[in-house]
Amino acid sequence: MEEQVNQDLVITRGGLYAPLPIPAYKLLIAAGEHVAKDVLVCLISHMGKGNRKVYPSVKLIMREAGRGKTAVISAIRTLEEFGFIKKFQFWEPGNRRRSIYYLQEACWNNDRMNREAIAFAPVIGRCKCGSAVRLGEIGVGMLSYHHYGCGDVVELLSTRSKSSVAKEKGTIIKISGTNDRD
Repeated sequence: MEEQVNQDLVITRGGLYAPLPIPAYKLLIAAGEHVAKDVLVCLISHMGKGNRKVYPSVKLIMREAGRGKTAVISAIRTLEEFGFIKKFQFWEPGNRRRSIYYLQEACWNNDRMNREAIAFAPVIGRCKCGSAVRLGEIGVGMLSYHHYGCGDVVELLSTRSKSSVAKEKGTIIKISGTNDRD
């Protein structure tokens, strides 16, 4: 059976493509869910071309993530709560329970994340209604960004550091030390 090598890659609007789901990865780190991050990386490593369905056993996840059974099961629940995976369990002949994990679009696209996940997203702007706006809570309009909550205009916060602003203005900042000679 020969696989097609030149498959077209389809990236949905607002989505980032990488085999590693960067938005989910960054969000799990911000939430302090490092075991869930490791489990997600393990699940992604089992993903095939064009297929988001994976079915590694808990023992295999434990071995590849380097975590214990309780931690892995808890991390899988966390990934389900954040909407990054959906788990389906069934019984195989011989009384063996199997799990299939479906990786969701929310792993790669901030706009698809649920409220539990968005709560850990960084604040990127302020809405005219006064609320802080997080990544995944805004939409792109003709002239500006709009808040999904109220529909008002969002003013994005600056992501530049003060040193880069000083460089743009041509300001030279000298830091004097003990090794300066007159």
